[in-house]
Amino acid sequence: GRLIIHDVPAKFHDELLGLTKGFFHRAWQKDPLDRLIRIDDLGQEIEILVTENQLGQKLGKKITDTFRNVEMKISYPKVPGDSVEIRLQFMNDTNEAK
Repeated sequence: GRLIIHDVPAKFHDELLGLTKGFFHRAWQKDPLDRLIRIDDLGQEIEILVTENQLGQKLGKKITDTFRNVEMKISYPKVPGDSVEIRLQFMNDTNEAK
């Protein structure tokens, strides 16, 4: 799966990365095949690649549950076996952690 997180407010950047790393550490402890492949940190945009589509969807849900005003859109592949793309959008800079 692939997550793309847009317009990450600077005040939540480190918290978001910490949440992501902790999430994958716990997932890996439960199932060693659930892994984080890569995090591309581009400042206000973060791209995350994971081994399982469902794992990416669970992380997206965790992020939307943790932060206010985050919208999630999921694009399913046309060809079975391709990765799901999850786009998360922080809606404005007045976001607060829940």
